[in-house]
Amino acid sequence: MRQIDLNAGSITHLAFRPDGKTLGICFHGGFALLTVVEMLAGLVNPRFTPSRDRVAEMAWHPSGRCFALAGAEGIVQIHTAEGYKSWELVGLPGQHGPMTAVAFSPDGLHLAMGGGWWDEPGHAVVVSDYYWYREAELTGHENQIGTVLFTGPNTIATGAADRRVIFHDRATSKHVADIPVNAHVHALAVTPDGERLAVAMGRRIEIWPLTKSGWYVEGPRIICRGHQQSVRSVAFSPDGHTLVSVGEDSGVRFWNAFTGAEQLSLEPGCGPGRAVAFSPDGLLVAVGGKEGKLILLDAE
Repeated sequence: MRQIDLNAGSITHLAFRPDGKTLGICFHGGFALLTVVEMLAGLVNPRFTPSRDRVAEMAWHPSGRCFALAGAEGIVQIHTAEGYKSWELVGLPGQHGPMTAVAFSPDGLHLAMGGGWWDEPGHAVVVSDYYWYREAELTGHENQIGTVLFTGPNTIATGAADRRVIFHDRATSKHVADIPVNAHVHALAVTPDGERLAVAMGRRIEIWPLTKSGWYVEGPRIICRGHQQSVRSVAFSPDGHTLVSVGEDSGVRFWNAFTGAEQLSLEPGCGPGRAVAFSPDGLLVAVGGKEGKLILLDAE
């Protein structure tokens, strides 16, 4: 285990570039890019890019050529892989309030972004990767959207503070499934094969079956119990066999993704957990917390 104190405030999100060579880190006051080689060698010299407000989430394009940032000011920025801003999305129809979540489609042709004001209907907007023009608006939530995810090429799942997960058809903007849950939904993660969806709701995680197109399907749900406070982030290993989670209880937990059994529980010392990510090769797990410390764990 390696602990790195970045001295940049609370970490809100972590995302590995698809080639696994770079880790993107979001903070309350901006973002930074770190190479994995430097982190493992202890030569940490990140280039911080400040922002006026909290950066909530980062999503890499599947090709790794750029990434998107969701910001609390209601703006979504597109940056090159080197961190230089190339585009800014703001004021699109349906782009209301703070942007809390952002996700690229598996083919990289579309970007979904969601958020909204607290205690007001949440909206998500889908834009095309080609000149970033608006294609669709996704509605249905009664409160702020906290997480957005493509579960298939044309399927988008959104989770919100209204205790619901909604599956949307990107092409028609219609709801395909509207699933009530028992707590605020803070995070979603899909297995690499697209067959299962992890839903972090309150102190527990459920793993749902999906169709090949990424739609919700009725079936047995796997339940992961053990966190003592809200789960804030979840991630599947590249082989889909393991799920890792972090929460407000400062714990990092590893689960068998097929049975829900807890395999390992750690308290690495990063404070209340906010973000977790598996490296694309499955060898590392990065954990970030409220105290601004970055933890690298050997996943093996």
